[in-house]
Formats: sequence, structure tokens, C-alpha cells
Amino acid sequence: PWLARQFGAARRDERAREKNWSPFVWQGGLYAEYSLEPRLVLSINVDTGVGTPLLPLTTSGAMRTWLHKLGPVSGGTSAVYVPSHGVYIALAHVKLWKKKGAITSASTMMYKHFWYGFEARPPFRVLGASTPFTLPTQLDAPPSIQFATGLVLLSHSRELVASYGEMDCVATLATFPVESVVQSVLARKEGRAAMPLLSVLVLLRGGRGGRGRGDGDGDG
Repeated sequence: PWLARQFGAARRDERAREKNWSPFVWQGGLYAEYSLEPRLVLSINVDTGVGTPLLPLTTSGAMRTWLHKLGPVSGGTSAVYVPSHGVYIALAHVKLWKKKGAITSASTMMYKHFWYGFEARPPFRVLGASTPFTLPTQLDAPPSIQFATGLVLLSHSRELVASYGEMDCVATLATFPVESVVQSVLARKEGRAAMPLLSVLVLLRGGRGGRGRGDGDGDG
């Protein structure tokens, strides 16, 4: 993964994680969220499929501390723009383990989702994130697996509608008041502008310094 090569990810799961990119649209252009921390968004050329990193790449002390507590974050929904607050909102998920050291069995972990928000201008700095929570369920007991993949804004009712699967077999929809969601995100808002982590990027094509145009391609 691109971030692992740039910053030397220390853990194997971070080095291998190369999926769940979250696309969104800004001013008619297509973008993809690659990482929350460090914050990296790609501008996607829809004709060639090439993604160009948006700079400066930034880091947020508050977000870094929060994500360190949560553990590796996986993707979720595409972000939607909330005009009333001028921010983008999305859902992502983490896997919280019931037993220390258990990292493989679904019976010992729970998927938890959290809301996060980011600025509506490049480089789309992350503003904050909510505490993790279990999504509403149709099942008799809280399921260990929930995976949100869809999110839309109902402007007439000021609600967000999330679509997600439960235990990989049940499809569920749930609505959330926009105001409550935004407040939960901004409650953990970074108080100052994120510091630039990288402002210049040189892309090497071929040779020993790089892998060329296809560098960074993953499975999804």
C-alpha cells in the first residue's frame, strides 16, 4: 500500500490493508478516500482510472489518538454532503475484540460503526468522529457483524438513511437525524488546523524507485 511504503507501517495488518476505498463526489469530480489518518484522498480520472493524491497530506493529533484507541479502521459508506453544515458525513467501521489477542474468529469480535466528518474542500481534512456504536438491528440479539455500505441524505426530513448488512444475510435500513449525527462528529472536532505531513510528492515510473503507473493497485 502507498501509505505503508511512504511511512513504514509497523503492523502487518496495516501494510496489507488495501481495500474499502470510499468514493464521493465534489463539484462534479470523483474522489476516493484512501486513509483517515494520515488523511489521504485521491482525485480519480474517470477516463484512465488513475488516482492522484491530493496534497498537502495532513495529520490530526486528535484523530490519530482516537483511531489508535479504535484500532485499524475499515471502510464503509460513501460520504454525503450536508449543506446545512457545509461538511461531508460518512460511516466507517472497526472490529472490537471481546478477547485480548483474538483476531480471527467472528464469535469473539463485534463490528462497531462510527460517524466521521470532513471539510468540503481539498484536501478534505477530517473534522472529527463519533464514538463507536451498534447499528439498529432486525435480529433478536445484537449481531457481531454489521457492514454499512450505503448512505443518502433526505433533505426534506433532515435525516440520513444508512443501508447495511447483518451477519452477511439480512439487509437493513435505518434513519438518523442529521443534527444528532453532526453533533456527535463535531463533539470530537480538532480544535486547530491539521499540520501538513506531506506537501510535495514525486511519482517515479519504473526503475528501482517505483513500480510505475499501476503502483498501489489492490483488490478493492
